[in-house]
Amino acid sequence: MSFVGPAALCRLDDALLARIRRGEGLPRLVASAIVTIVFGAGAYGVAFGIWRGSKQAVFSALKLPTLLLAIAASTIGLGAMLAILLRSKLAVRQTVVCILLSLAVTAAVLGAAAPASILLVESAPLPDPSIVGLAITDPRAQPSLEVARGLLVLHVAVVAFAGMAGVIRLRALLTRLGLGPRVARRVLVAWMATQFFCGAELSWVMRPFFGRPHLPETLSCDDLLKGSFFEELATAARSAFGPFAPLLLVASVLVVAGVLAGALRERSERVTIAIGEGGLLVDGGPRTVAWQAIETITLSGRDVRLVLRADESFVRDVLTVACDDEEGAVGLARRLDEERSRVREGPFRTSAR
Repeated sequence: MSFVGPAALCRLDDALLARIRRGEGLPRLVASAIVTIVFGAGAYGVAFGIWRGSKQAVFSALKLPTLLLAIAASTIGLGAMLAILLRSKLAVRQTVVCILLSLAVTAAVLGAAAPASILLVESAPLPDPSIVGLAITDPRAQPSLEVARGLLVLHVAVVAFAGMAGVIRLRALLTRLGLGPRVARRVLVAWMATQFFCGAELSWVMRPFFGRPHLPETLSCDDLLKGSFFEELATAARSAFGPFAPLLLVASVLVVAGVLAGALRERSERVTIAIGEGGLLVDGGPRTVAWQAIETITLSGRDVRLVLRADESFVRDVLTVACDDEEGAVGLARRLDEERSRVREGPFRTSAR
């Protein structure tokens, strides 16, 4: 199997999907994703640090790919466990490939955005070299600090946009690998939350990426465990947006909460069913629902709603079967309830027939 370029990784064409599904040539695919992360994130690392100086640009070009790879290494184990818990049926090696491909897409977008970001950064006022060594509260350092905080918000927004692109492609990947919409959504939210919090803390520990105008260019700093990413971002937001910063923070929290709630709430899936000996054959048979898994059967006009028992993910699935008319829906619901009542739920789940 040959090397897969960034464009092919972003497209996720049928040949690539078939390769992941069969588990063929995955080591070469992992290597391709790592190379894309190194060069794509490295390019944006230059944009991240170039405002502070050429030395900081080199440091950031090395550290940003390291950050993405560290996020992958730190979350793959938990991601594989969550994938199993949420019924994704992904093998561990498929989980590794999915996570790395998502980060590779993010890195590819960052690499593409690097030239525009460098142009914007070079257009901003340069840091005053005379303030190096001054305290952060010194009035002489404030103009350069305000520019730095504004540029930091810009870089965080670009990284967030690239991360969203990676998430979108990851959702498409999970869906095309055969995961149902709800399962794919749950796995996606679980992986997103894990990578977000892990990435936020790792990025803080590995700072500075951007650098501060009153401090010398440096690969690391002495107070790695002091403060947090969120505290620094809040400070930058207050400098950039002034009194509107709290409103922006609240709006961001509400958006994130809305996405999580929408991803995890109960949703109905329209299906076709056939009645089998041990349960229902859904959508022609790829999926079977045992009679014991059906918790309630309700009617809603011409629709029959089957609420399934909560599984290990603590979320109930709802299957909706559309009938031609209300009379047909009543008859189907009655038939399903009769079939379900014939199953004796003993210790061996035996049928009473």
